[in-house]
Amino acid sequence: MKKKIGDLTPEEQEKVRAYNREQKRRSRANQKAESYIPSVEEWSWNWSENFPVQNRELNAYEQDFSRKVLEELGREFRPYSSPELETLSWVAVTSYCFKKKDSPWVREVASPDGIKVGGLFYPDVLGSDLVANTHRFGLETSATYVALYRELLRILDKKCGHERTEDAAAVRAELAGTYVYVPPQPKLVPKSEPKPELKPDVVTPVAEPKIEQPIPNVNWSQLNKDLDEQARRFLDGIR
Repeated sequence: MKKKIGDLTPEEQEKVRAYNREQKRRSRANQKAESYIPSVEEWSWNWSENFPVQNRELNAYEQDFSRKVLEELGREFRPYSSPELETLSWVAVTSYCFKKKDSPWVREVASPDGIKVGGLFYPDVLGSDLVANTHRFGLETSATYVALYRELLRILDKKCGHERTEDAAAVRAELAGTYVYVPPQPKLVPKSEPKPELKPDVVTPVAEPKIEQPIPNVNWSQLNKDLDEQARRFLDGIR
């Protein structure tokens, strides 16, 4: 039978009071920690190092899920990232963390505000790409994938279906069976027109105008006399 506080010795009463104080202190600390909302950078940075046990558990589940789905699809598992493997990761990680429910699996963060799962994704912005990639890669032909995928869609619709976003609309349409997949259009590369050939400018030399020298003034009468005199002397010399 539990003793009343008044039936205890002074030493026992002090031990009880000390224990109660410590429990209250821990309770306040836990409440403060739970009410604190970290930034997304603060929470996601080194998530795997801060929670190594959870990280190993989550990675193991994701790898097993991806291998099984690809095996059912008759495709080879390649460890490097691809849009197909990324889609499998979204489904595996988000579903697993939602089942765990509490932190650090699911955590409210700020800047930007929202919910992070596994320190990796904002589930409320997965819808559009998740549904499109599911159709693009024909993932619903895997029984393992379709079971978890459909369950995740219902969870996302319950949590985010009230939002007026493209992601929420894609989830609602997929659940209703009205989603129409539109394959991405190939990017058209404009043809480059040949550049006009640049010809060097031909410079036509400009002829310089001829400048006629003025004829000096000549005394033609005197010049003739001089020439006649020189001719006479020349002839005299010949004779």
